Amino acid sequence: MKTNKYFLWNKAIAKNLKVIRNEAGSHVRPKSILSAGDSISYSDCFIWHLRTRLKQPGMLSSEGYVYYPKQWCALGGQQSDWGKRKIKQAIKKGKPELITILFGTNDLRHGKKDSEKFAANIRYIIDTAIKGGAIPILITIPPAENMNTKTFQAFNQKIRSFSVKLKLPLIDFEKIFKDFGNWQALTFDGVHPNSKKDGSGGYDHFNRIFFDLYKLIEKDVFNREIKKPKRVLLKETKKGDSVIKEYGVNKNSKTTIWVTCKNKKVVHESYDSDLDGKIDLIWTYKNGKIISGEEDLDRDGKLETKFTIKNAWKNET
Repeated sequence: MKTNKYFLWNKAIAKNLKVIRNEAGSHVRPKSILSAGDSISYSDCFIWHLRTRLKQPGMLSSEGYVYYPKQWCALGGQQSDWGKRKIKQAIKKGKPELITILFGTNDLRHGKKDSEKFAANIRYIIDTAIKGGAIPILITIPPAENMNTKTFQAFNQKIRSFSVKLKLPLIDFEKIFKDFGNWQALTFDGVHPNSKKDGSGGYDHFNRIFFDLYKLIEKDVFNREIKKPKRVLLKETKKGDSVIKEYGVNKNSKTTIWVTCKNKKVVHESYDSDLDGKIDLIWTYKNGKIISGEEDLDRDGKLETKFTIKNAWKNET
């Protein structure tokens, strides 16, 4: 079984996750991801970059992956007790297939630094997620300035012990940073990870590890093979100087993608990723490059999230 020195994954974990998945049945929404955590998880750079990385298909919004609004269970400045209060409603509302859990930075920097209380909060979040059918991915706390080393290690040991005891996947954010050497270079302020256009930032390293682990979970637990989405031309309509092309997954399918071209260049793409008859993602192009988008993150039929490619990359340098 494929593994990686920065995440914990084995046959026992895969077997346990299959049990969680089977018990959830059709209750959860396939390809949906919820994040529970503080500002590190709340940043758009945390995982959300994967929804728009067109050069790396596999977790794109246009492929049907749903990234629930971060504020449901992640917010800057929050500690694990806040996550404990928010998790039940977030799970009930989104019915996520998978949840990332990363609290601890603020517990260590601003809280009472009680590892037992922290562990109790994390255990509650884990149990609530599993009860709701969501598969948890545990994440160790990355190093930050002004942290007591002994307490920091105690907190991360609690997280690692849950992974082993409960047979859950874990990403070792601490090890990713520590192995880099000058881990401060992976942050923009000594606390929060950064993201860089050349892919060398703290978030960039993490997202690659997360992607690899997620694909293992898809293959070994969800039985979803990684396939490049098919695009079959169904219809072509000319309107003035524009051409609208409709695509589906096969010649008998419903339209899943509408592509508008002017002067043979794409200017808009609209997607109905889950085939519910409603547009859930729109890309706007300029000179052949995506410049902005609108997205229905919670799939309620409304495009509530608007962003430009520039401001979607928060903390990017």
